[in-house]
Amino acid sequence: MWRGKKVSKMSIIFREARVQVFTSPKVLSTSLKHLAFELENGYEFQPFSVFGRTIHIHHLMPATTFNKTTPLEGFTRIAFIRAPIPRFVSMYANRVLRKHKASLHGWEEAEKRGLPLLPEIDFLVSHLEQYRDAVMEIRHHSAPQANFLGSNPDFFDAIFTPETVSDFENLLSMRLGQKITLPHKQSSPVSKKIKVSRRSASALEAFYSEDVGLFAQATHSKSRRDEQPPGVT
Repeated sequence: MWRGKKVSKMSIIFREARVQVFTSPKVLSTSLKHLAFELENGYEFQPFSVFGRTIHIHHLMPATTFNKTTPLEGFTRIAFIRAPIPRFVSMYANRVLRKHKASLHGWEEAEKRGLPLLPEIDFLVSHLEQYRDAVMEIRHHSAPQANFLGSNPDFFDAIFTPETVSDFENLLSMRLGQKITLPHKQSSPVSKKIKVSRRSASALEAFYSEDVGLFAQATHSKSRRDEQPPGVT
């Protein structure tokens, strides 16, 4: 298992399949980590307590920025990327509507600054920097994907989106010789009902300008995955 300083230098590793996955908060990261843990250990991860502190899967496999991640030699490098606005809406549904105040650090500081504890999504967008400055969970989960993936899609052997997760499952299934299904963790049906205004959409596209370009390159250009399936070595 992951120990000591190595944890902060690694992305999500499927060691037996020789696959290294790079992803971001709110882009299947919880599901991918649970799957990696189960495949390596033979049982499903369950949170546990150490001296009164609950240990979650993200404590074992914390999110790692791209510049602190070590590529593993001989491993297929895979990225998961998501359209920026749906990702932000998912963050809002999960980290603001579902888990606000009671389970998130920093909401007291937000309240001191006069920021509503349950903002409408357009208000959150227009005051995003203030919320990011006050609430660590918002800052982390709304960070640009380029922070975790870098800016060069050619670094990866294959790039998947939440819509093409079956291709990733097929890759692992072929590598491991068994049927692999990604578990669905942290899904929020509420996010499907949330809409942002045109002004907010424009503001988010500006904030995530690098992600917009990266997503366009990853999903619309001809990648190495189109030329050769990632399971072929």
